Amino acid sequence: MPGRVKSKCTTTALTKKNCNMIVTQIERRKIEFFVSTDIPLPEYCIGQLVEVFSSVSWDNPSEKRWFPARVTGMEHSHSKWSYQVQFLNCSGQGIEWVNPQDMWLLEP
Repeated sequence: MPGRVKSKCTTTALTKKNCNMIVTQIERRKIEFFVSTDIPLPEYCIGQLVEVFSSVSWDNPSEKRWFPARVTGMEHSHSKWSYQVQFLNCSGQGIEWVNPQDMWLLEP
C-alpha cells in the first residue's frame, strides 16, 4: 500500500477569538465552520474517495480488507478526528465511523 497522499481539497484556517474558521472547498461548494485553535486541521475532507481497512464480515471481525468508500462526515473528539464513510461496494447503506489510521486517500 503506498504512503498517504496529502489532501487536495482547499482548506484555509482563519483565526478569530480562540477559534479557527475552516473554509473547505468540496465539489464546487464552500463549507465554513469554526473549531477551537487547539484542534488540528482534519486530514480528510467530506466528499473525498478513500480506502478503508475494515472487517469483511461481522462473523469474523479479525479478517480485514481494503474497501473503497467516500467520506460523508467528520467529528473531533478525545483529541482526534474520526470520519464517517459510506462504502461504495455495499448493497445496504454501508455507513460506518472509522479512524484515520485505517484510511488511505484514493484521489490526489
